[in-house]
Amino acid sequence: MPKAIPVIGSPLVELLCGSASVGQSTLTRFYSLHTFVLPLFTAVFMLMHFPMICNQGISGPL
Repeated sequence: MPKAIPVIGSPLVELLCGSASVGQSTLTRFYSLHTFVLPLFTAVFMLMHFPMICNQGISGPL
């Protein structure tokens, strides 16, 4: 699917897969993405979200 994106499709596939085909490097990249990067982003967004709820309340002003 990413290869269909004009201009950046091929470089994006190389970045995601690590080579022209799916192999060990692809599995390693996606494993590390799911175990390190996504939980980190989730924690950062939650730490930003909770103070906003405390300041504004559950619902915004009417």
